[in-house]
Amino acid sequence: MLAAGTGISLFLLGLMSGVALLALSAYRRASPFWLKWLLIATGAALIFRYVLMAIAALSPEAPLQPWTARGLWMIRFVGLTLPAVCAIDQIIRHPAMSPQKLLRWYGAALLVVGAALCSNTWLLPLAQLLFLAGLVGGCVALARKIPSWPIQRALAGLSLAYGLLLADSLLLLLGWASRSPDPLYPELAALLGLWYAYETAAALQQMQNT
Repeated sequence: MLAAGTGISLFLLGLMSGVALLALSAYRRASPFWLKWLLIATGAALIFRYVLMAIAALSPEAPLQPWTARGLWMIRFVGLTLPAVCAIDQIIRHPAMSPQKLLRWYGAALLVVGAALCSNTWLLPLAQLLFLAGLVGGCVALARKIPSWPIQRALAGLSLAYGLLLADSLLLLLGWASRSPDPLYPELAALLGLWYAYETAAALQQMQNT
């Protein structure tokens, strides 16, 4: 028999899988070729995470092992933040920036987050909070600086969606996780923001090429 609330969780997980697939379909428009497949891999990993979470929801008597839970958390972090960082580059396409440079910066930040994850302390939500704050702040600053309505809309969508993730991380850091809504809702907003950002980037690139 399903535990109370499992039906809602399964519905949300199914919805999240569909929205993740929608975002994944937009990643195919990214360039260069290797970045496109890297982003598709992160989207596929998120869907795999939702499947494992659904299996766990169906078997509440067998909770996830700590190492599994940490692995799922890292999939969530990478699957939501790496596409967001790359989306900014795909939208703006500034000549001084490149996907390779972004990945080097992201890799350094990921090492810090990974170390915080291994520490199993308050450092993890703090590291996540600082990363998301930088991401949201960057989106807001660029949206105010670039006089292009499509770019501003895409960046505003990302800043709003990841602002929800930032608020969720703040509640976790303050120990108020019980006051936070289902963490899947901010993820849903983030995936929709990613989908719109990559579709906007593709449309802008097509306009530039014509």
